[in-house]
Amino acid sequence: MAVDERMIAPVLSQPANPASMGAARAAGIDLSPDDFATVKQRAAAGDLCVLGLRFTGDRAVPAARFEMLRRELGEAFTAVEIDSSPGNAHGIPADAHSVLTVELVDEPGHRHGTRSMPSWTSTARDCSRCKHRSSPDTPAMSLAGGSSR
Repeated sequence: MAVDERMIAPVLSQPANPASMGAARAAGIDLSPDDFATVKQRAAAGDLCVLGLRFTGDRAVPAARFEMLRRELGEAFTAVEIDSSPGNAHGIPADAHSVLTVELVDEPGHRHGTRSMPSWTSTARDCSRCKHRSSPDTPAMSLAGGSSR
């Protein structure tokens, strides 16, 4: 995820690993306990902001995973959970998974839940919890389909 001090705002886009078989795995992320301890320390110190993106109906990325990240990282974790329930306002399919690629609707004014697409990037870049701010020459964001290290 973000053990390297140069990474200040990782983006977890539909983090599907490990496969969510059982409660422990559903709440887990594909990161060693030592690396996760480092991430938690950096988050507690205000040196790291983590942005998570998922569709609410995505069985590969269970809600328990984001609940665990909220609990463990506190204010350093910002979740963007896009409504993909049946009959949602934007017609997003219930089985939607790929937040930033296949199911992305990149249209002005199109909203996913309470956030519009432009705010996702600004949330990662300008996380008020972080001591540091990204700049054009700082590698501040990593977009990955799983965990970012």
